[in-house]
Amino acid sequence: MKQVVFRCTIILLIFSSRWAHAEVKLPSVLSDHAVLQRDIPVSLWGWSSPEEKVTIFLNGETLAVTKADKEDGIWRTSLPKQPAGGPHTLRFVGNNTVEVKDVYFGDLWLASGQSNMVLPLARIKEKFPDIVANESRPLIREFSVPMQYNFKQPNIEVKDAQWKSADKLIERESFSAVSFFFARAIQDDVNVPVGIVLSAVGGTPIQSWMSEDALASFPEDLKEAKYFQNDNVINSIISQDAERQRQWEDYISTHDKGNVSPYWWSNNIDESDWTLFSVPGFLTDAEQKPINGVHWFRKRFQWPHHLVGEQATLVLGALVDADTTYVNGTKVGQTTYKYPPRRYTVPADVLKPGSNTITIRLESHRGHSGFVSDKEYWIGAGETRVDLNGEWHYKLGVVHEHLQQTTFIQYKPMGLFNAMINPLTSLPIKGVIWYQGESNTANPDNYGDMFKTMIEDWRNKWNNPTLPFLFVQLANFNPRLSTPAQSGWAELREQQASALSLPNTGMAVAIDVGEWNDIHPLDKESVGERLAKNALHKVYGKDIVYSGPMATKVTLKGSHVWINFKYQGGGLFTSGTNLTGFEIADESGVFHWAKAEIKGERVQVWHPDVKHPSAVRYAWADNPAANLYNKDGLPAAPFRFNLD
Repeated sequence: MKQVVFRCTIILLIFSSRWAHAEVKLPSVLSDHAVLQRDIPVSLWGWSSPEEKVTIFLNGETLAVTKADKEDGIWRTSLPKQPAGGPHTLRFVGNNTVEVKDVYFGDLWLASGQSNMVLPLARIKEKFPDIVANESRPLIREFSVPMQYNFKQPNIEVKDAQWKSADKLIERESFSAVSFFFARAIQDDVNVPVGIVLSAVGGTPIQSWMSEDALASFPEDLKEAKYFQNDNVINSIISQDAERQRQWEDYISTHDKGNVSPYWWSNNIDESDWTLFSVPGFLTDAEQKPINGVHWFRKRFQWPHHLVGEQATLVLGALVDADTTYVNGTKVGQTTYKYPPRRYTVPADVLKPGSNTITIRLESHRGHSGFVSDKEYWIGAGETRVDLNGEWHYKLGVVHEHLQQTTFIQYKPMGLFNAMINPLTSLPIKGVIWYQGESNTANPDNYGDMFKTMIEDWRNKWNNPTLPFLFVQLANFNPRLSTPAQSGWAELREQQASALSLPNTGMAVAIDVGEWNDIHPLDKESVGERLAKNALHKVYGKDIVYSGPMATKVTLKGSHVWINFKYQGGGLFTSGTNLTGFEIADESGVFHWAKAEIKGERVQVWHPDVKHPSAVRYAWADNPAANLYNKDGLPAAPFRFNLD
């Protein structure tokens, strides 16, 4: 009996000790430099000892007193609505005191989606050098949520996140580019602080951002989410992937002929048995199949005498897949996957007058390996650039089987919602901006249903049925085709547009600002500003043209199709000599490029050989050659209609 009493006493002491020293703790989103939503009551929450009284002060004035829950120690209260402005200091006093400094009230927007929402200003500084380098915006702030997932239950806190301001270059460069340009346009017009909560992860399908409630309508996806609730499953997959990657890398490292003396990256080696290769281009075997493994590429170039002693920049466009790059035997850069642009700094003492050599060790993991077309390849300093296109030489270091794709656990349904969205739902926000869909183009059929379900579910989670939700329709991508064809990207765009049936939604069309050879196009300014136009009209009530033309009705007159549009702004307009991007289907359903003309407020479409059209569509391709706009510079949205 004494032993039982002793053990119970120890347990009680441990439990009491746990809470005796508990301190007031705040969620990371309530931290220095935060932007909180103006003009509405703002929820505040945190943790402390059970039933501990917590007093909240704003600039020394008591605004709220609350008590922590006796079970879990969570306390909740709200601040009365505050006008835009700052800086303010919030102080939370319990058994300890926590101060949150440099807080502003303004407009707070959630930015979510995949890599085109994540893409930072640093990645686009070559296109927008002055903006990235010089546009200090101390009252544009970003709270960036690192990638984290949870399949078991929704989290109530995000880990390792903090606020940063766009006033300093070192922090501004890491801002989401789309979010920055969006916030800049809002701030310039509304003149309030703008906060961005960036919760986005590259490569993610929409299912990963959906809650268990939202997935209930999609049982196969919910089943997959439940499967990943088992830690052993996740750990086993991660372990197997890591071991497979290690074995692949070990094999190519030990069998790569270029990795033994005389090393192929060294400056002076015999190139007489190297094969001529033209950049840009891709390597294939005699049957046009990819060759996976390691390929070495070398290029000799002349460096001007007057630039000797100058630091240089080496630009290698886009390479597939992973490269290690050397100049005159000195390693100048390395990138481990295909998407980032290669832009390496060459130290001043590496280059010499006259002949110099670039060597690239290029790993091909899967698919074709080489240099992407329509990208820049040069080395230069100041205003001088030495072109690196044209003649190179290559040699195979080792041929190996393709590397199986890694299983990205974060792509699985529900995990990101639980860990990266749910913890934010107590925080009042002005609205949501969303850029996602590329990872769903292979199976676009039910995207619209999922998208609308997710929007309504997020509104429920925020307890705000009219929460504004603005999204980017996918940009143009992939090689342009010479004949009409089916397109997963076009179908996905149509599915996205279906969400406009929900109230308080808006769509930024981007089919004219993409790049055929880069899934991460650089023009994030147009995207951010088009989102902002939607916000300024729909959320802030500004009387502006916020959308390009959208087809509303088609009328068949003989063999000609007449199309009506809304959102014409100053009138319909084409950016070219002739309208392009229109197609007409004949009686058998085969589409043909059509002729089209603007006729006042309508567009007339026809084909001389199609007497009985059965369907019409516009911009229906991964990368459409489409040029219908309104005179306010906004592109028409893709569409298709069957003609009954």
